[in-house]
Amino acid sequence: MDKLDNIRISENAKAKLIRLKARTGIQNWNTICRWAFAVSIADKNKITAHRQSGWSNVEMTWRTFGGIYEDIYWALLVKSAADAGIGMELSDLAHHLHLHLERGLATLEVRVRKLEDFAKLISAAPPDRTCSG
Repeated sequence: MDKLDNIRISENAKAKLIRLKARTGIQNWNTICRWAFAVSIADKNKITAHRQSGWSNVEMTWRTFGGIYEDIYWALLVKSAADAGIGMELSDLAHHLHLHLERGLATLEVRVRKLEDFAKLISAAPPDRTCSG
């Protein structure tokens, strides 16, 4: 299956990214977006659609978003979409990713005030009970 070519974020998400960069000192938006995606994927509540604030000029390739772990992020996205009953067309997956990024950035904006707060997110994560060993 082909992966997404480009990922765009909304103006609202861009504003959150700017604030998170200022608070944490993390320079690369893709790093913050990875955290946002991971935080949202870990949230088992259903993602709800929201009012789009318009697209920003922030755009990245899938490879930039995922880095060396792009295949893992892709598998997480596809599994999340399948679990939610979302279609597997690239446009469906792009929309699903966008919703995860929006929700994740909103969560990070509330929970992250400084770089060290990312460690609290990791330690607060519930253990994965699906793995044995």
